[in-house]
Amino acid sequence: MRQSSISAETITSVSMLNISVFGLFLLFIVALSSSAYVKIATVLSLLRAGLGASTIPGFLITGVFAVTLSFFVMYPVIYKSLSAVESKLSGESEASDLLKIQALEAGMDVWKEFADKHAHPIEKERFLALSIRGLSSEQGVTADPDVVKHSWQVLAPAFLVSELKEAFATGLSVLLPLLVIDLLVAHILAGIGLMNVNAHVISFPFKVLLFVMVDGWSLITNNLLATYLGRL
Repeated sequence: MRQSSISAETITSVSMLNISVFGLFLLFIVALSSSAYVKIATVLSLLRAGLGASTIPGFLITGVFAVTLSFFVMYPVIYKSLSAVESKLSGESEASDLLKIQALEAGMDVWKEFADKHAHPIEKERFLALSIRGLSSEQGVTADPDVVKHSWQVLAPAFLVSELKEAFATGLSVLLPLLVIDLLVAHILAGIGLMNVNAHVISFPFKVLLFVMVDGWSLITNNLLATYLGRL
């Protein structure tokens, strides 16, 4: 009951922010880029490339699947973020501009915590050094490392790079078995003299068979979700 009441009140609270359609779209893009969608969508794209059939599964299907899994992972973050916005705006019939900004910052701080948890320390240190160097050389400002380290300027690129690195590592484990099937089929076709036959057409059913035998969708889903559920 509490969760339902918070959701209803939060919708009212967010409407008080008077965010434009463009602002909501921009906020949606920022939310996706700082969520689990980056890794999940990349792994699924690598899977489609490994299968060798650009239309199976379709781009729309993998996109919806990536959004669905991302929502599953990010639901606690979304809930905490909306609750933070609600707590700032609760009891205010007409919130001031300053209070609206503070409410948005409170909601974004929850996403910042998620990005901070899942960004690799080495990437955070690298972008921190680049950020401090840039501030010093271009603006002549001596930045406080403790402040810059927890800013979006550092966390956003560190998180994206970390997610892409993990996505390619996971995608490699998916691609290698499929590549082996391609090589075996091409070698067999060359051995029997069928050089003009498209090896991808022959290998595709074997790839699907292997994927079904190992319950590929469940395996990939469990591996992707396990990288987040242990650190949420």
